Amino acid sequence: EIAKMSGADNVFALGDLYHMCYNNDDAANVYKLGGSVRHAHIAEPSKRRYPSRSDDAKYIAMYGEFLKALEATACTHCSIEASTDAFSKEVGEAVALLKECAGN
Repeated sequence: EIAKMSGADNVFALGDLYHMCYNNDDAANVYKLGGSVRHAHIAEPSKRRYPSRSDDAKYIAMYGEFLKALEATACTHCSIEASTDAFSKEVGEAVALLKECAGN
């Protein structure tokens, strides 16, 4: 909303799944933003860790919902903003899971 209110053609919104969950927002709310989200962050919502196949099923479903909403509203940039203790192991698993959730 603030991005739209700015009136500037180079100010956009950032979608952050962790913060959306923290605020009890639905991941599908991205659709309501009408394409104003140009970049997004994703993380496991309860601990802000890299997404993993061992995450709660509701979170895995939420990843898919969020990524599909981003794609449908032309947001093409999404990064993992999360903690990890084993980057080289967890990054591959997270990327594979997110691709699967997005239907890619």
